[in-house]
Amino acid sequence: MGVQTRQGRKPYRLSRRVLLGGAAVGGTGILLAACGAVAATPAGETAPAEKDGEL
Repeated sequence: MGVQTRQGRKPYRLSRRVLLGGAAVGGTGILLAACGAVAATPAGETAPAEKDGEL
């Protein structure tokens, strides 16, 4: 891994631990976004209306 610098700070090395931690956080975010997605119904289709007294 190459040495990277921040603005005016000491150079640091990108460690395996930091890289894996970032990948874990990103993967968790993608997983949560996929689980929360709701399939949209097409605009032309609607649910049938229920009549009073019938279930």
